[in-house]
Amino acid sequence: MENRKSKRGNFEIEDLGHFDMPEDLDAKVQKMTAEADAELDATRVNFRWQKTPLNLIKAVAAAMGIPYQTYMKQVLYRQALKDLEHIQAYTEKQSSGRPSVPGGVIEPLRQEA
Repeated sequence: MENRKSKRGNFEIEDLGHFDMPEDLDAKVQKMTAEADAELDATRVNFRWQKTPLNLIKAVAAAMGIPYQTYMKQVLYRQALKDLEHIQAYTEKQSSGRPSVPGGVIEPLRQEA
């Protein structure tokens, strides 16, 4: 285990061995990690969650070599951007007179267990 110090305190990181990532993905992860770490004055958000999905999040974050909280922020932010694009595209179709989505609503997001 490697001990790391950060502005938020000390934490241990387990070495999972060599993990090859494509260069573009690695650069993207590094950029997003830096952006997330730069948001130290961010608002605190708390919620309860089941252990199984949280353990999955922690495992993926560990494989990427970043804290799971940072990983969660990245994933939530990316998904929110995608959802916003979907909403904007739907709104543009509605205002241009194109046929609407059956039922006149945005199709519901799939809920994952």
